[in-house]
Amino acid sequence: QWQQMFSQELPVLKRDYSTGKLSFLRMPEFVLLRDFCRLELIQIRLAILHKNKKQAMASIERMNYVYQYLSRDKILISGLVLIAIEKIRLAGVEQLLNSGFLTAEELFKFKADIENRLADFPEFHRQYIHGEGTFTTDVTQMIAHGQNVKLSDDDPDSFIPAMYPYRWLAPAVWYTMTRNRETLIKVYKVNDFTEVNDLHDQFAAHTILARMLLPSLPSAGKRFHELEMAYRIIKTILELKYSQLQNGKFPEKIDLPVDWFSKQKCHYVIDRKKGTIKIWSVGRNLKNDEGVSDKSGKDDIIYSVAGAEK
Repeated sequence: QWQQMFSQELPVLKRDYSTGKLSFLRMPEFVLLRDFCRLELIQIRLAILHKNKKQAMASIERMNYVYQYLSRDKILISGLVLIAIEKIRLAGVEQLLNSGFLTAEELFKFKADIENRLADFPEFHRQYIHGEGTFTTDVTQMIAHGQNVKLSDDDPDSFIPAMYPYRWLAPAVWYTMTRNRETLIKVYKVNDFTEVNDLHDQFAAHTILARMLLPSLPSAGKRFHELEMAYRIIKTILELKYSQLQNGKFPEKIDLPVDWFSKQKCHYVIDRKKGTIKIWSVGRNLKNDEGVSDKSGKDDIIYSVAGAEK
């Protein structure tokens, strides 16, 4: 049923984005979508095993429709889910290009798609900053002016009382809250989440509420750049595979992408035994873990292409 649903572009899901309602948007499908894409990745592996190219390509296309669906909600939580899902899709692309099924034309189309997403990435990032800023401002508006809240269809409306009518009772408190709102608004005057001034180390009256409402945006920003690096590396291995199909071999020199994290060229190794070229970024820990990513803290961003001379 889900596969049939995502075999075409989904209609826009109606959500109430009116003032005071953003904090209570319900998005229960996010977890299900991530699980759906994990199942699609398994489908790709099975399709490759059974040499069913059509089925593998259909799984990639369905994950594309999931990406389009999620990209409509420009708030941070949807962006982080989208990043996780897009990484799953890129893992499927990696497996598909190493299966030997793809023609030069299909490789070129995948490469063009990645190039378009890379070109759009700065604006993609800014849109989520704007969305999160709007979301945070909405929370402060709700605190100031109150809001009727309906947490579920079965629950009666709850009411968050407004503080604004009583500001004269404690003008110093109101002034402090106003300064906190100003602090929050200024936080989002950036083009990249990693440029946000982290308030969690700033203990002052005008940052108390701001620290409570503000997620760890620099950390979230690094997740956006993990996806950017995944795009850059996948683009490189697609170019290598395309060159191999066109010329019968990989190019003599590999044009490695610049690593956003280290600001240097990505690392690579040619494994003659396995016949693969592995390319990686050092990731968020800024350490070269020799192309390893595991639960111990090693977090290199790695993709491989098969076909190197043994």
